[in-house]
Amino acid sequence: MMHSSQNLIAIFLFFFLNDCSTVLSFHTNLSALRIPREFSCTSKLFLNFKGCSSSSITVTLPPHSSRTLPQFLASTDSDIALLGTDSILRPDGLYDCPQPSTDWFGFQLNPTFVFRIHRIRKGSDSCPDDRNGRCGVEIIDTRTDVKSGGFNPLDLMLPQGLVSGVSSDVSFKGGTLIQWREVGDDSFSLSSKLSLTMALPLPEGVPLPPGFERIGSEIIRVTCEKRVAEHLRQLGEEYCSWAAMSSSGAEN
Repeated sequence: MMHSSQNLIAIFLFFFLNDCSTVLSFHTNLSALRIPREFSCTSKLFLNFKGCSSSSITVTLPPHSSRTLPQFLASTDSDIALLGTDSILRPDGLYDCPQPSTDWFGFQLNPTFVFRIHRIRKGSDSCPDDRNGRCGVEIIDTRTDVKSGGFNPLDLMLPQGLVSGVSSDVSFKGGTLIQWREVGDDSFSLSSKLSLTMALPLPEGVPLPPGFERIGSEIIRVTCEKRVAEHLRQLGEEYCSWAAMSSSGAEN
């Protein structure tokens, strides 16, 4: 019993002492856009590590500019800002977005997220005018290149069947929901809700340390909390730069 408790504590410390935020970047509950969020799985059991967080800021129209925040978010000029990472536009309109690598229990995970940007057209029931609206980014698919990072003593604390699953088809699901609301003359409240699920194949009959899934989900929640605030800050800055270009052009 003492040995099991020590193992659980070691696993807990490993998660909090290793920054896994980069691999879990940018992504969320898109239920308002009616986007499916759940993993569909008929032949395998999965461990689902889930996290979600929200943040909001106030964005003001730059001086001498007439380019509003809703105009920016409705334009493809905001695509890169919405994705929040380097991207490659595919012929089908989706984006391949390589994510930073991270170490996880002796493995190096190098995921690529396939994103779709969702925009609700002005005049629809969900977006009757520019004063309120929303858009989102959804993870459509993922590819994860897994490399051995060498021996890690913590590997011994997890069942071998679970560790081997990391090298097969670990996957991610989620996205980001962006909403805006007019709060005054030339000012908007801009909010972002980020959710992410990491799914790890769980072979039948493999025992798990107590609380392992709960601890993993808490790590993802903390990761989402960090990333959503940073993404929203960058999105606001990108809008201000875009809006300021009109005033600069007018002056010239």
